[in-house]
Amino acid sequence: MDISGGLPVEERPGAFVHTRRCFQRLFSDRSLASCFSQELNFFPLLQHLYSDKEEGKVVEIGFATGTASIKHERMRRGQIDLRDEVYHKAGMDAVQRIDLYRLAVHWHINIQPDLSSSPELLIPGHVTLLNSENEKNIDGFEIRKCLGLEDYESIIDKVIKYLKNND
Repeated sequence: MDISGGLPVEERPGAFVHTRRCFQRLFSDRSLASCFSQELNFFPLLQHLYSDKEEGKVVEIGFATGTASIKHERMRRGQIDLRDEVYHKAGMDAVQRIDLYRLAVHWHINIQPDLSSSPELLIPGHVTLLNSENEKNIDGFEIRKCLGLEDYESIIDKVIKYLKNND
């Protein structure tokens, strides 16, 4: 759902239905609307986006290590991908594997020679997800820093691509 922060949990199902109807009206000529016909779990996107080094730049990450350490890293500037940052790479070499619970990726999009945008996708999980014996579930995401509908649609298309890859 778009901007659900602060929305009481009991009101989310109704808001989800309303949002789905809006998407179906807006995108009736695209496959987008069919992707929102049921509640989705965005947890699997964490690993897909993190692993695909060709897909944007990771600017924020939350994870746990096999040594019971909990980490939350953010880049101040978007020029460096956290996956390539020296401290993060050294840590990955030491622990070999991390369990993701939160991830933000941004993309640099050239609109005109002197104009660009940097839309960002945040999948906002919490470390408690990793302790769950049930299926790990993240039921929403945030799209930030869009200059227009094209930025928003490009992020939605990426989400759909990775959701389809998870089937």
